[in-house]
Amino acid sequence: MEEIAGHPTVTFGDGNRTLVVFPGLTDAFPASKGSKLSEVLLERYYYGAFTRDYTVHVVGRPRLKEGTTTREMASGYGEVLGSLGEEVDVLGLSLGGMVAQYVAAGYGDFVRRLVLGVTGYRLGEGGRRTVERWREMALAGNWEDVYVDAVETTYTRVYREKVYAALARLPVGFFEPSAEDFVASCDAFLEHDAVDELDGIDARTLVVGGSEDALFPDDIVEETARCIPRGELHVIEDCGHGAFEERKDEFNGEVLRFLME
Repeated sequence: MEEIAGHPTVTFGDGNRTLVVFPGLTDAFPASKGSKLSEVLLERYYYGAFTRDYTVHVVGRPRLKEGTTTREMASGYGEVLGSLGEEVDVLGLSLGGMVAQYVAAGYGDFVRRLVLGVTGYRLGEGGRRTVERWREMALAGNWEDVYVDAVETTYTRVYREKVYAALARLPVGFFEPSAEDFVASCDAFLEHDAVDELDGIDARTLVVGGSEDALFPDDIVEETARCIPRGELHVIEDCGHGAFEERKDEFNGEVLRFLME
């Protein structure tokens, strides 16, 4: 684990291109960052497909304070890209994809290509209700309820069994949430609406969604791609918000095709 412009960062890969990943809401669980297990999962499980062609930087967020917006987060990530000193490819997932929209619009000189994964210019109405529910659970300290609700919302029924089995094998304390950070992240999620910024994204952009995403329904994902001047859309069928994990081969394969063509 290193820091780039004040952001905790895990770096791996041998490629001569650079991919910067902005993670989603789970980045609010700081104890899961910086452990050897989390670094191995990132390198070998989530982003192993990229390590031959890319040096990958998975860039976390500093602890968020109450009232922090996705636009303000983008300023910090813009400093990260500036520190790298080169044009990079950016992959933003979920909340990280919301931040990436502002980064690409405001710091476009640093972004060669942009991928927005399981995200949109705003939450759908069902997504708002879900994130509000997580926020209330977090304020009450009901973290087990947050985990279970998130798994039930994110994955299809068959895949949930694999997720629960994997969670059961993790060491006690692997997820130790910061309530303030998590609630601030939820608030940023709920406040985000970047529809007026999308036409300012110059980078060629791929939007990847799951057809059953409970947070970002098809109409919002499609409008996000349509409003970006050089936006493209790929929908992964029969999965939801966890498409990047549940259908990892298709998700990563489509992203690599887009980035390398």
